[in-house]
Amino acid sequence: MGKVVSEYVVVGDVGGTNVRFAVSKDPRRYGGPTKIEHFWKSPNVKYETFSDALDAFLATIDIKPKRAVFALAGPIRNNTVTLTNHSSWQVCGEELAKQFGMDQVDLLNDFAAMARSIPELGLNSDGQGLKTICEGISAPGRPIIVAGPGTGFGFATLIPNENKTWQVLRGEGGHQAFSPTTALEADVYKRLLEKASYVSIESVSAGVGFNQLLETMFEVFGQTPEKLSPATAHERAKLGDKVCDAVCRMRANTVMTAYGNAVLANGAKGGVVAAGGVTTALIDYISAPEALSRFFDRGPMSSYMTDVPIYLITSAEAPLLGAAAY
Repeated sequence: MGKVVSEYVVVGDVGGTNVRFAVSKDPRRYGGPTKIEHFWKSPNVKYETFSDALDAFLATIDIKPKRAVFALAGPIRNNTVTLTNHSSWQVCGEELAKQFGMDQVDLLNDFAAMARSIPELGLNSDGQGLKTICEGISAPGRPIIVAGPGTGFGFATLIPNENKTWQVLRGEGGHQAFSPTTALEADVYKRLLEKASYVSIESVSAGVGFNQLLETMFEVFGQTPEKLSPATAHERAKLGDKVCDAVCRMRANTVMTAYGNAVLANGAKGGVVAAGGVTTALIDYISAPEALSRFFDRGPMSSYMTDVPIYLITSAEAPLLGAAAY
């Protein structure tokens, strides 16, 4: 390895399919803007262990940072995690620190890192990792919701502190109960409830519940269920397939309802940042008037929602930025 440089921190973004590493000047020592350098990406299956992948990355750079922060897709307990969708990788921060001669290795949930990246990307910065879905005014000093469905439904609240630092409050908002709003949704909900004891926002909008939602929607329309991938269902929806279109609309409307609920519950006048692979895939539906009405139309409290901005996170480096700044 290269020379020891204490002003740099190694950052990582580890999902079920790929691992991404980079280095950044450590904001604890450097104090400047967070920037990613020496970006590196590889499929997880190429390496037997996480430490093998990290060793391969470190061999490509001429520095040896003394601190690391890794964002991983899985529940962090005592600075240890087993990846949710790549269970052969078990990662322990203390063991990594010893193995690689680092002073400190911190592990955090990948969605917490995603949320922490927002101040680094900067709101009102189209083209810099955030895309505006609906314009508004981000109220200074107010919380920001960062949430959205992928395989599951990630949820975090970004809270500004008085000393210009940020706190990330992770939650399980995706497991809130799903509440139907239309007759179609009520019919689907009733049938889903017969198949499971609890129907959540996640089970309707995220990848984990897609197959059951699609099957149920076919039943509601009186058609023989077909097994389709989310991408295929989306394409068929664009071509006018009524069942697939209804699935896409229901998922998008559920997401936007959840966002609006979160703003009301948390006083999140700082805005909403939509994240997650499903959100990105369904952006045409999520940004449609029908879905936006689920966010803004809140009866006597509709005026409270008027200026709340909504953004879509587009930066592939966001979790790395968030890890560096955490």
